[in-house]
Amino acid sequence: MDGSPLTPATQAVIDFLEVFVHSVLYIRTVYPKELFDRSRSYGCLVHRCRSELLGDYVRSVLADVSPLIEEGTLTRFTVSLKSPKAPSLKEDFVFEVSGNLSSLKTTTDFDVLFRPFLSRLYTSSTLLEPLSKELAFEILISTYRQDISNKWLRHEYQTPASVPSAAPAEEPTLTPLRSAFVDDVHLQLFVENNAVIPG
Repeated sequence: MDGSPLTPATQAVIDFLEVFVHSVLYIRTVYPKELFDRSRSYGCLVHRCRSELLGDYVRSVLADVSPLIEEGTLTRFTVSLKSPKAPSLKEDFVFEVSGNLSSLKTTTDFDVLFRPFLSRLYTSSTLLEPLSKELAFEILISTYRQDISNKWLRHEYQTPASVPSAAPAEEPTLTPLRSAFVDDVHLQLFVENNAVIPG
């Protein structure tokens, strides 16, 4: 970005995505739960990791995402979880967009829009298999931008160990969590999981 202020719609989406990332890391215990502080967002109890390094990483990713939202070219924002013990297996939390997020009207009540997504996210662990106690994650960004040669912009922040390259995974299963239409924009939240990751 050139430093100019974001539109209200873009800022609202960026704020939600930040909460989304921290929430996934808490729910799936990528970090010990005692490292998270509780707060309220969108009328929901949420958790945010106290690690400054992690917070800086997430904000740097969102700085790259914001121009894609402004242009209406963001299609997917994914928090991908992997296990160093089983690198071919993974679990992806996907926020998918069809339409131009920046065109959402300024009268949109973003608390009302995003609250059901967060509520459903926090109950998702009841629908998913347990994960390994040792996990790494990365954030993947999918875009329609033609000047980006690789469709996926990959931001890696791996913990606690680096993840070796994996063989092609099996066809993933999909767990729908939430879907909504607003101002000609279709939003979906779902989990893709290609197998149970052993503990």
